Amino acid sequence: MLCEVLAKSRSKASHVLNATTVRTFQFRISILSLGPLLLVALLALSSPGAWAEQQKSCEQTLQGKGAQAPSTASSESVLDSAELRKIYQSVLADLPPRGDSPSISLILPAYREEKRLPRSIAKMQSFLDRHPLPLEILLVVEKSPDQTLGLARSLTEGDPRFVVIDNQVHRGKGYAVRSGVKKAKGDFVFFTDLDLSIPPEEMLKALSLLLSQPQVDMIIGYRNLAEERSLIRQAFSWTFQYLALCIAGVPTSWDSQCGFKAFRWEVAQQLFDEQRLDGFAFDVEVLALARREGYEVYSQTVPFFDQEGSTVHLLKDPPKMLMDLIRVRSSLLHN
Repeated sequence: MLCEVLAKSRSKASHVLNATTVRTFQFRISILSLGPLLLVALLALSSPGAWAEQQKSCEQTLQGKGAQAPSTASSESVLDSAELRKIYQSVLADLPPRGDSPSISLILPAYREEKRLPRSIAKMQSFLDRHPLPLEILLVVEKSPDQTLGLARSLTEGDPRFVVIDNQVHRGKGYAVRSGVKKAKGDFVFFTDLDLSIPPEEMLKALSLLLSQPQVDMIIGYRNLAEERSLIRQAFSWTFQYLALCIAGVPTSWDSQCGFKAFRWEVAQQLFDEQRLDGFAFDVEVLALARREGYEVYSQTVPFFDQEGSTVHLLKDPPKMLMDLIRVRSSLLHN
């Protein structure tokens, strides 16, 4: 009996020691991974001229390998009411009839969003009341420790424009968006961040472009990162874009981490059938796949209003995102 007790005690102690060792190892890996990110960020801040020159050099190298330089929207960042009305009327006239089926699908991934959800849903409802569109809004809710799912259902009850999808697991933003794309019914598929830091009016500009220029396959938002952002967040954004260029071949003129993106339905289905990353770096994978497939990508200047409550952790998430970039590179090489 005594021997059994001692054996169990040793086993339990060994388990605790192993768990502690694993956590220590993971912490050291995170610190080691964070080092290169911090170094590039400091270089970017201390020498903006050298940073710009390096961007230009790397993009010229990519273009020499056959990469297409993306276009940039020339319209103003913030639409006035007359311009918005004109674009809206043009979109309504050009949208092909679909009967009762939606022409547009908007995916809003949600995780731990009970505080921001009421404002965001009210903002979307107000936008659609002023600009009725044949649109479905897919609220894809990841398994959350708060009341995000119940709140999403109660706030959208009786509004047929909203579809609440219970993902039942928490795997990450990439998985949530991929789940939404697979259920999208519209000819045009959008996704954006739930905080609506990119105003929903930008959808009309993107729709107008997709309808008038059939050669454009997808649109990505391009933010002015100097607006409404802290210096630290600017540095990490620039750093990540630079690493995405060097590791995954995504040009820095493509703002990979901007939450606003639009696709033709068939393009979205192909890209997200191939896309595998579940975390925040999934955008880079989608853009790397689009570049590999030769899709025409248009970069649309969008206003950006930074919102409180971001779930991105500046210390925990960058190492994970760096590893995701390496996975993207590996996947592209193997395929």
